[in-house]
Amino acid sequence: MRYNGYRGEASLSQDITTPGTAAGNVDDRTSIRFGTALVYADGQLALSRPVHDSFAIIAPHPTLKGQDIGVDPVQDSYAARVGRFGPAVLPDLNSYLVRNVAIDAPNLPVGYELGSDVYTVRPTYKSGTVIRVGSGATVILEGILATADGTPVSLQEGEIVSLTDPQMKPAALFTNKRGKFSVEGLKPGKHVLRLFADPHATLQLDIPKDKAGIYNIGTMKLPGIAKLGAFN
Repeated sequence: MRYNGYRGEASLSQDITTPGTAAGNVDDRTSIRFGTALVYADGQLALSRPVHDSFAIIAPHPTLKGQDIGVDPVQDSYAARVGRFGPAVLPDLNSYLVRNVAIDAPNLPVGYELGSDVYTVRPTYKSGTVIRVGSGATVILEGILATADGTPVSLQEGEIVSLTDPQMKPAALFTNKRGKFSVEGLKPGKHVLRLFADPHATLQLDIPKDKAGIYNIGTMKLPGIAKLGAFN
């Protein structure tokens, strides 16, 4: 009997050898084996099945704690899985053999950003690689953008930049004919909204720290911009 889990492997064997003559003794042996591994790479520690060559640690962002995240899905199972024992580990990478690693989070809440769903790993000789998934973004911002007199800012392009976390990439913004917009990939905190058509068309906004999922901020008016023609 053999069992291969995400964090270890075990085997149980029973061997019985019967003698060829009545005077011989019966040889009866039971063997139990268990193997696990503690791996470390790039400041990340994880529990794994035994590693024979190279490995990859899939470490989720703290905002994804408790989420169901699997690696390399095959039918109804995964090659590795994030769980209560920490990050997922792929312990079977081969040195110098390029491998694509697929990330799956089927029950991720609305607004939570997983990032890329496929990563390419290029392991060297008996190496360890860390794949960090998630950016900390948990908010989809919705609202209406208008000029100071209430005219919708229609069909305009811009971006929302985080002032709280400068490492976050700017999130693209597009308004429809009625000035409505929906922007994904944002974190709670202070931000600045900019329109590309006018360098003076900026607006600061604050997403409360307890917000996650869809956050409707309502109508936002750009100060100092009175007419839609200012964008033409």
